[in-house]
Amino acid sequence: MPREDDFIICADGGYSHARAENIKPHAVIGDFDSIGSDLIEKDLKQSSCDACYRIIRVAAEKDDTDTMICLKYGIDEGFNDFLILGGLGGRLDHTIANLQTMSYAVDQGKTIWILDGKNRVTLRKPGRLTVPKLSDYKISL
Repeated sequence: MPREDDFIICADGGYSHARAENIKPHAVIGDFDSIGSDLIEKDLKQSSCDACYRIIRVAAEKDDTDTMICLKYGIDEGFNDFLILGGLGGRLDHTIANLQTMSYAVDQGKTIWILDGKNRVTLRKPGRLTVPKLSDYKISL
């Protein structure tokens, strides 16, 4: 579950996952090809003022993925540490694009992880990385 001070940005269909967990995003960004913006707008109208969020629509034909646009939005909002929840399963092209998004974040001096039920992925500039020992875990570098 997110911490109280987390700033949550949902990329398109990620909103439905957040909604299922009763997680209120601060922003929902996308071309809304995975989820209809009408559902999001309906939820927004029914929410109380303290749970309001921004809906940012982007064109379907664009150079960046919805996830990359979310990252850039977070950077513009002044954030430095990012977690992408999910983002590894499903379509291979989305997984590759999300790994490229990680590279962009690192180039911008940000810390980023992708987490799912079985994996934790990070990308860093060359240097030292300490990984705590965990039993029954595998590590790939």
